[in-house]
Amino acid sequence: MSGTAAAYGGVSCAPPPLPIGDGVMLTDPPPGTCAPICRTPLTSDPDGDGFGFENNLVCVVSDVAGALQNTPCDAPDSPAPAAPAAASAGGRLA
Repeated sequence: MSGTAAAYGGVSCAPPPLPIGDGVMLTDPPPGTCAPICRTPLTSDPDGDGFGFENNLVCVVSDVAGALQNTPCDAPDSPAPAAPAAASAGGRLA
């Protein structure tokens, strides 16, 4: 905006854009951890506190304060599924 102190100092009045991602930065405890958004909140968060557990990771329900008030981030990928057990030469599991 011309004529403002920010314009005179060369500082933009527009805030920087928020990062994008499939998770939210949880800041308690600091410095923070990026948690994914729960894909199945009804089963992942049975007590309704806004936090669940999916694929061995803590997740956040998308419509609770923890998700809405924190910064988006790129959540860690889910761990790879375990390899199936190998069968022995006789067709039985080892």
